[in-house]
Amino acid sequence: MIEEAEAVFRNWKESPDLTRSRPWPYRPAPWPDELLSSWFLRVAHGLTLKPYTLAHATWRSVPPLLTRDIDNMADPRIVGVMAAKVDVPVQRAWETTLAAYDGKLVERYAPGGRNAWILQVGVRHRVRGLGGLQYCPVCFTEHVYFRRAWRVGFVTTCPDHGLRLLDRCDQCGSTLEPHRSAALHLCPRCGLDLRQGSLIPASRRVIELQRRAQSVLARGWGHLGGQILGWSHLYFDTLRIVVKALSFGVRSQALRNAVARRHGGDPSSFPKGAKTSIEQMCVGDRHRVLDLAAPLMKAWPERLVEACQEARMWRSWILHDAHDPPFVIADVINEHLTLRFYKPSTQEIVAALAYLQGTGRPVLKADLMRLVGDCQEVNAIFQAHAIR
Repeated sequence: MIEEAEAVFRNWKESPDLTRSRPWPYRPAPWPDELLSSWFLRVAHGLTLKPYTLAHATWRSVPPLLTRDIDNMADPRIVGVMAAKVDVPVQRAWETTLAAYDGKLVERYAPGGRNAWILQVGVRHRVRGLGGLQYCPVCFTEHVYFRRAWRVGFVTTCPDHGLRLLDRCDQCGSTLEPHRSAALHLCPRCGLDLRQGSLIPASRRVIELQRRAQSVLARGWGHLGGQILGWSHLYFDTLRIVVKALSFGVRSQALRNAVARRHGGDPSSFPKGAKTSIEQMCVGDRHRVLDLAAPLMKAWPERLVEACQEARMWRSWILHDAHDPPFVIADVINEHLTLRFYKPSTQEIVAALAYLQGTGRPVLKADLMRLVGDCQEVNAIFQAHAIR
């Protein structure tokens, strides 16, 4: 898709129409790790234009910008034009989109679709119904812009300031909708300065887990326990399976209790009406679950196996919807958390048959199967008994 953005970039730069080829008078380059939507809004504010006015004047609402999650869509028509009008390389503009995580965070990114670990903002027209946009109040006091990392589900803290991220306005509780505000740091509903948001200390082990995960994401490979993972998405697929086991399902509460007894943390149940998808959970719930997942990922795989065995969470509960789980976790679960069928020995079947004969009642094969189960050897021994 970056090739399509390159084509759009050249088409606009080489156009004889000066309204297309001429850069905007205000053209700031993206800040480090800035989101595409944040970059576009900064440009609009710098040009003293409403975001809708700039979007319509530039794209004629094709594609629509403010009624879509443009960070997730990664539309080449938006990326290419932004690069041309701000006069930055297309590669730098592409890195503001979430699709740049393709092959690293996920094996194959689906632009505009649901991707593992990419937080959903719940776009409906211009309203954002979910808290998929996060921020750090202290970071906002330094530079007001939204980071791309803040749209990733396992990112719930600001390691630089040791704080938990926020995903709602402290005063009115509304989700962050900067496209409807006069400035990125203002709540559009109540006008609160988001830089005055609550300073909530983050869990140290969540910060450690997040730093390790972000390092894996930056490198493109990682390791877990004694195994090297050649592709970073295998690490994140494994982490997601662990977090889902702790979050959802009838056995999740028992697993949270087991982890909390062994390693500490908050095992309390989620509030009524909580979302049943990691990508839709609020930052507080994700932070609490990641605090329980952190010790399991640190001493791999012993702690995971011990906690699951205590909670009686077996393979069918952990991998019930994982179609192709990474080997690093599938091998552990198949070896330690699989309830295998028991096959009775010949001596056990013969002893059970003798017991039934001792009751003085007619011996039926169904009675024998109720005692020892069903297998081919039961049929053979019962037939030999019937012949005798």
